Amino acid sequence: MKNIDRVVDNYDLKLRRGDLGRSRKCTVQDQVAHYRQSLEHQDRLTRLVTQELETLGVNPLNWIFYHAFARQVDRLMRKGVSGQSLGIEAMLLMSAWIGRGLSQLLLERICENVLGIGLSPDSA
Repeated sequence: MKNIDRVVDNYDLKLRRGDLGRSRKCTVQDQVAHYRQSLEHQDRLTRLVTQELETLGVNPLNWIFYHAFARQVDRLMRKGVSGQSLGIEAMLLMSAWIGRGLSQLLLERICENVLGIGLSPDSA
């Protein structure tokens, strides 16, 4: 959390100095709070995926690719994709990552155990 605090403080400083674009829809405090919330969500996702990969004995050199996959699926979820559409989109992303050499089993475990997406046909 200290790292997040440092990053958020730096972001706040840059916003107030005018180094970054400000949203006209909200105050600086709201923008900083939203940024903090995003960083905390990203940190939580990273920790959960890392835990899953450690449990499964995945080589740490390959973690970055599984993290990228999880962020892509998470982005869909945050944009409001859900239900059967989310399952289909996740399967499409899985196909792309499997084509890059990632394990289908590990990707499915990330979907089910970390992101809470059931990929079986009867879960849609």
